[in-house]
Amino acid sequence: MIPWWARKALKAVSPAVRPSGFYRPLEDHDNKEELDSPAMGLHGDNIRGAAKDNLFPKSIYGFIFLNIGFFLLSSSLFLYSLPPTNALYEDRIQMRSKNYILKQVSMKCTCDETVPTGSAPILDESSIRIASKRMDATLVQPKPPVVYREEPSYEVDKAWQELYDTRPVPLSRSQVLAMGKDPEQSVQVPVEWGHGNETYFGSVDVFHQIHCLDTLRREAHFEHYYGKHWPGGYNDTDEFHKLHLSHCIYYLLQNIMCQANTDIFQYRPPVQRLSYSAVKDWQSKNALDEEEFVKLKRPEGYAYRKMSHKFKEIHGWEFGPDEENWEWDDDGDIA
Repeated sequence: MIPWWARKALKAVSPAVRPSGFYRPLEDHDNKEELDSPAMGLHGDNIRGAAKDNLFPKSIYGFIFLNIGFFLLSSSLFLYSLPPTNALYEDRIQMRSKNYILKQVSMKCTCDETVPTGSAPILDESSIRIASKRMDATLVQPKPPVVYREEPSYEVDKAWQELYDTRPVPLSRSQVLAMGKDPEQSVQVPVEWGHGNETYFGSVDVFHQIHCLDTLRREAHFEHYYGKHWPGGYNDTDEFHKLHLSHCIYYLLQNIMCQANTDIFQYRPPVQRLSYSAVKDWQSKNALDEEEFVKLKRPEGYAYRKMSHKFKEIHGWEFGPDEENWEWDDDGDIA
């Protein structure tokens, strides 16, 4: 059976389109001289070539190429629809998740190097917008003044305190595992708090950082904040105050070095920044009672975490008479 496209090609070679002189009736087919004469219009060899050219006109080649193109396109779409390899499939699914880019570049500096990047629950539960904002690195206080740079006052303290929220947040068992942590070594939220049997405490790191920055700000205005309690200045402060300050300085240093912003400083450069309000909104929605958290006692059967003697001492631990002469191990789990 002749294919449809071949039939179409044959129909294209109709007498109406054949060149004049293509056929000419001959009385004597054995007359070679007549065949070779110019009156024929075409040489015998040319006749065969002309017939071949007219059998497949130029339009049919375009039609064939068009079909080949459709075939290649269909094949490509079919191959694309096939299930990809596991790695490609996981990447394709993840690209549809919230904050995909942030999860790829999110870095977490911890004492545990096994903590995966992009494992923070907020990245799965809240859409955080990335926007361009001009960094204000001017030396002189601008107009209108920035409240965070003003001298101590009730309004300034309030503005700083509204920036951070140190309340803990609840984490599910799967979220703890996703962060590379052991639920058995995590502090569990009491069942009576209404968050289920496998919920654990956690804190958002950025609020700890801003708390430490506010601590440094207050230290810069020592007389205003601590002058009445320690009239002799910083050297008159207790050990806890000194340790807390040095803790904050080193904690901020580690975070800055961990993030290591490589943007080129040009005094007032535009920078890419996250929507901090989205982080605050998520915290406000999920935060637990901090006062009740501080009051918690170790439940029966829960893993015991040993505090070092130094840690107890700087927190005002009241040692009993039999404890004063103990040989304390300063390598406690909590220091």
